[in-house]
Amino acid sequence: MDKQLLQKYLDGLCTPAELAILHDFLANEKSDLTLLKELLQSSWAKTIAEPVNEDVTMELLAKLRTRLYPSTSEATIVMMQNRRRRIWYGVAACVATLVIAGTVIFRNNLFTKNSRQGIASITWKTISNNSAATRAAWLPDSSRIWLTPRSTVSYAADFTQRRSVKLEGEAFFDVKHDAAHPFLVYSNNIVTKVLGTAFNIESYISEGSIRVSLVRGRVAIEDTSSNTVSMPPALLQAGQVLTYNRITHTGNKDTLKLTELDNWTSGYLLLNDVPVTDAIARIATRFRLTIVYGNGVELNSQRVTTVFKNETPEEMLNLLLFVHHYTFRKNGNVFEIVRR
Repeated sequence: MDKQLLQKYLDGLCTPAELAILHDFLANEKSDLTLLKELLQSSWAKTIAEPVNEDVTMELLAKLRTRLYPSTSEATIVMMQNRRRRIWYGVAACVATLVIAGTVIFRNNLFTKNSRQGIASITWKTISNNSAATRAAWLPDSSRIWLTPRSTVSYAADFTQRRSVKLEGEAFFDVKHDAAHPFLVYSNNIVTKVLGTAFNIESYISEGSIRVSLVRGRVAIEDTSSNTVSMPPALLQAGQVLTYNRITHTGNKDTLKLTELDNWTSGYLLLNDVPVTDAIARIATRFRLTIVYGNGVELNSQRVTTVFKNETPEEMLNLLLFVHHYTFRKNGNVFEIVRR
């Protein structure tokens, strides 16, 4: 097996064809895993400062097997485990949290159950945007963010050593590459990990979903909720969006419909296939409006993809409502949506 291909595998950069080759290699009991173990040991030495106990190790290996052989019967998995137990134990000694099958390598114990506890010990500095316009700001590592109106981002006080961020609302991130210090964004129940890339996160507390839209590079996303049912770790490629449902703890990947960088960095209101009701709520939040729905108004099943640039709130609402045969009545900052 080629070392370069194995390294691509561990870095999550393999093509589907390369993954198929590697899956066959790892499933074959006659495969020589010496090189793989050497690469893992090297990775372990660079990233892990404390030992992993046996319970955590076996839990990680169980996750590894599940992702490697998702369609394999339980009996077959048991047989494979017995055949390769010595190899798995050898690999376990140098794996912190590894997800294979082209998904993600989790390092520094940040993408395990410790993710739910890691942010508790961090001292945060906060940037809030209380205006009606998008605010641009620099982080200490020269990464840049564009914070949408009424949103807040907090970053670790020791940011140059621990590039951790919390987000409430929506922000676009253009992250400086630093392989030694992964960039982590905590947004409600999910954590997004990057090395250097450009992406947008929509995490509005009033909405049922969190959306991660990737414009450039690659990001890994994990559900950090404590629920017994949670979304499996996901890897996004450029031009993809992941929608995470807070209630069901499931995720769905799709193609990003609007991908122009300027749509986010110019302060526009970008609606990338979002429910119309969420779009209306975002307009209301941005301009401090109160929205009231009249009798018989039903918009829950409708979605919208558009970019609002310099339109007034009234123009935005008219455009959203007109195609669904609704309009609004205005009384100060109160807008009642009614049938047209």
